[in-house]
Amino acid sequence: MIAKVRRRFISSRKSFIAPCAVRRSGTMDAGGQPVRRRKRPRSLPQPRRPGTGDRRIRGDAAGASGHTAGVIPPHTRPAMSEPDPIRRRLLAAVAALPVLLAPLPAAAAGSSKPQAARGAAPRRSARPAPSARPPRTPAPLLNTLVGARIEALRGRGLLDRSETVAFYVQDLLSGRVLLSINGSAAMQAASMVKPYVAAAFFAEVQAGRLRYDRSQQALMEAMIVHSDNAATNHFIRALGGPARVVAALRRVAPGIASGANINEYIPAGGRTYRNRIACTTHARFLGELWSLRLPGARELLRVMGLPNRDRICSGAPGIPPGTGIHDKTGTTALLCGDMGIVVARTQAGGQWPYAFIGIVQRRTPSASYGRFMHTRGDAIRDISGLVYRELRPHYGLA
Repeated sequence: MIAKVRRRFISSRKSFIAPCAVRRSGTMDAGGQPVRRRKRPRSLPQPRRPGTGDRRIRGDAAGASGHTAGVIPPHTRPAMSEPDPIRRRLLAAVAALPVLLAPLPAAAAGSSKPQAARGAAPRRSARPAPSARPPRTPAPLLNTLVGARIEALRGRGLLDRSETVAFYVQDLLSGRVLLSINGSAAMQAASMVKPYVAAAFFAEVQAGRLRYDRSQQALMEAMIVHSDNAATNHFIRALGGPARVVAALRRVAPGIASGANINEYIPAGGRTYRNRIACTTHARFLGELWSLRLPGARELLRVMGLPNRDRICSGAPGIPPGTGIHDKTGTTALLCGDMGIVVARTQAGGQWPYAFIGIVQRRTPSASYGRFMHTRGDAIRDISGLVYRELRPHYGLA
């Protein structure tokens, strides 16, 4: 009996499954058995047409069913079946993959900080790049200290009380003025005018109106290193006179030209007193020169750096031998001075450039030119050494 019921149950189950298979497949073979169709790959969703809401676009709907083009009628849409649980879990796992694979923050992961992207390699200049390291502490105000030292030098006879002195120190990296005593007073330039003549000449060379060859280079070195007055007048004449020197400077450095009163050739015997330039203008000129913003700056720095008897580093107490210097001295019976760039070495192996200008000017010619030149030159060296020693701990100088 039980076997009979069991056979009837199996027979009824087969008769129920067959129509379902027919409904799913839609066709049967010649023997009445359902034919399974191959599953078509699911097509990607088509873009929606504006104004159709949730109705989907189908390109061939109008031709196949006669309904509105591109719209599937509601009664022909396939019924949505409930998603399979396994499929639901798989989709959730795939959605979580980006979160799992995302890199952890450096602080949470305990890794080192990410390195910054490397830029283009900096260009190397002909001269060593100065150290941009700021001073360890603010530089002291040197005016009071140097003023007291000037009074001491007057007491020792190295300076006369009737003489006017001017001292000026400026950091060429930051532009900060560290010392200014009569810095804005227009002082006689003497031979310190010669770098200005050289810069004006190089401006005309850059413009293509003059030429700088080996013979001109020899005259340039004679003018700067040996302070040859004939060579200086050669360049002034080539430019067209003192007024043309200023005009050439004005085209390339108007701020410098406005403070440079160049009015004469170098007279016979070197008695030049009419050319006047303030220490502030000297410092501006040296800053533009060091920054290579003047025409022919590299060549002029080279020539001004050739060995000579300067009054800033040579013999200055406290300044290490071999300290870089690019300068031009000036001496007449009324004036003893020097203006230049000191390239100090730091303990860290870098460089710190600063401008130093020292000028001693008389009202009347000195009775002893030689003694005046040596004593006032030593006074300038003394002040230069004092400045260096005071700045050493603040800038980490060697």
